[in-house]
Amino acid sequence: MIRLKTGTKQKDNEQSTLWPRIKKFFLQLGKRDGAAPFISIVALAVLALFSLFLGVLHAKEECRGQPQILCGSDKSLAWQNEVADFYELPRVKDLKMLAALVQKGVFIRIPLWDRGFYLEGKTLRPFALPFTKAFMDDLAGRFFAESSGKSLKITSIVRTEKDQVRLLRRKISDADGKTPERRSVHTTGAAFDISKLPMSEGEVRWLRRVLVALEEELGVIEATEEMLNNAFHIMVFPWYNAEAWTIELVSLDKNSNKKQVPKISKKKIKKKKPRR
Repeated sequence: MIRLKTGTKQKDNEQSTLWPRIKKFFLQLGKRDGAAPFISIVALAVLALFSLFLGVLHAKEECRGQPQILCGSDKSLAWQNEVADFYELPRVKDLKMLAALVQKGVFIRIPLWDRGFYLEGKTLRPFALPFTKAFMDDLAGRFFAESSGKSLKITSIVRTEKDQVRLLRRKISDADGKTPERRSVHTTGAAFDISKLPMSEGEVRWLRRVLVALEEELGVIEATEEMLNNAFHIMVFPWYNAEAWTIELVSLDKNSNKKQVPKISKKKIKKKKPRR
């Protein structure tokens, strides 16, 4: 998952200048000559509590106005990695490994544009696992039909582990890889990101409802709406099968009921999957 700079520069700048001042004040308070030990302890305790408060506040702000299931969490990332490990999905280390996987047919090339989607990104690598491409085609085709010919903007697909390290250094990725549960699933070729920037509010609401239904009702994806990135991160699961389900999409009409949910009729999916 990537973090792109958005139109919240003023708010971010205020937070980035205020927090260092508060932190410096409490640290200096604890280091003053003659300060009693308990003062130092209290100062550090207040500092820790304030840091926790900012973290909770930031999480609530990032999740405002979207379904809870799309908010993203450590548990969600861990689940994505559990599925990737269970199915022994490849973890692309570098471009050499990516080229080898493409040559073997493990990864397939994604066209720069197709019916319902187009690729755009400076470091975007146009390759994915076959079932990822199948889901991308299905979702994009339905969006194309519902939006009267508009296309989804895909900004990220597979990444190498070296790509992920660079993103971490630039502080635009949450998946730090410090534990197996914290790895980015973009390295597996099973995930891709959709930018919200070209979409209208109605189209964003439509996509939210569809992703929630696909995740909650069918369990064929794990999706996160990254508010700071203006993007949807989607991991497609290996048991995804376009013929295993049908989905009746809601209309993008402004007068449509906002609470309406896509109707899904399920068929038995014979794929083996780990229990969540």
